Order: sequence, then structure tokens, then C-alpha cells
Amino acid sequence: MWSWWDSLEAVTKFNLWMQWLTGVFTVFAAVFGILILFSGNRMGKLQAQQDDAIREQNKARESQLQERLSAAEGAARNQSEEIATAKGKQVEAERALQEMQDRLKPRHLDEKQKVTFLDTLKTYPAGQIQIGYTESDAETESFAMELHVLLREAKWDVSLGGFLRPNVGKGITIGVKDAKQPPARAVGLAKALAAAGFDSKFHSWGYADDDLIWFDIGQRP
Repeated sequence: MWSWWDSLEAVTKFNLWMQWLTGVFTVFAAVFGILILFSGNRMGKLQAQQDDAIREQNKARESQLQERLSAAEGAARNQSEEIATAKGKQVEAERALQEMQDRLKPRHLDEKQKVTFLDTLKTYPAGQIQIGYTESDAETESFAMELHVLLREAKWDVSLGGFLRPNVGKGITIGVKDAKQPPARAVGLAKALAAAGFDSKFHSWGYADDDLIWFDIGQRP
């Protein structure tokens, strides 16, 4: 079987074939090496392109998410503003309702207001006072009677006129000879009313007696 191995000619041919094959394989190896190099470079470029595409996609997603987040935040702000506006309107409506209820509520001095009224009033001189009120209005008459009792308790000389003097309008009017220079007792009466939570105004009656105060209780403003 291995008889050719003993032949110079056969071994020479075999050697030549091996050299030829080695050369061929060397060429193939070189070609494959070049192909590996080029394919590696191509892989790197393709990988870089893929990475760039992924980064762009991520940027696009982040941009979309940011837009959605901004839109959600804007909607939340708008909703918060709407809620705040609604609450503000509710508070305003409740305040308006309370003011209307206060205006409709009959005027009355509770025990604390009575004490405050009397304590303030007693720091000023007493005097003559005539109370007028709207006879046809039950709330006005009741409030006038309540003030009548307190003024008498403060040692004022009180009389009930039972009618409202003309042109005094609504609310509480303290009539004196000169509204710009009211006497001390009239000032004290105004301050006592204010301390108890009731507004009043001065009105000039040129024919009024210097010693007499005209105290008119009109309807609620």
C-alpha cells in the first residue's frame, strides 16, 4: 500500500502537490483574512448604524414621553386652576349667601353685645333721647324696643316717638342739631353701637334742641 513512498518520483510529486496545496490554502487564508477584515469593518459600521437608530428611537420616545408629560402637567395645572376658581366662586357665593342671611336676620343684641354696648355707653354722659321707628315693620319695632330698654338701663331719659322722621333713610340715624359737631353723648351712643356691631350715621336737624337726641331706627340697609 505504501510502496509509492519508496519511489523518488512519487514522493517528489507528492511534495509538489503539498506545496501547491499549501500555496492554495495560503491564498485562501489571505482571501479569508481580507474577507474577515472587511466583514468585521462592515459589522462595525452596521452596529454603529443600528446603535444610532436605537438612540434616535430612544430620543423620539423620550421626546414623545416629555410631550405627554408636559401635556399632562398642563392639564393638571388647568384642572387645579379650575378647581381653585370653582372653590373661589364657592367661597364667594357662600360669603354672599351669609351676607344676605345676615341682612335678613332680625337685628338683636346678645348678652355679650349688651354688655359691650352698656360698658361703652356709660363712659359718656347720658341725656334726653327720643326713639323713632317704622311702626309697620315688626323687626324695626322689636330692635327699637330692645335699645329702649338698654338706654333706660344706662340712665338715659328715653321716650318713644313711635314714628320715623322723614328723610333719614334706612339703618340707624342719630339726629342732632349739627351733625358735624355732635355732642359727646351722641358720639358715645354711636361708639356704643359700633362696639356692639351696628353702624349708625349722624343727621342734622336744625330745629332740634341742643339737649335732645333724635334716635331713628329705620329698616335694615
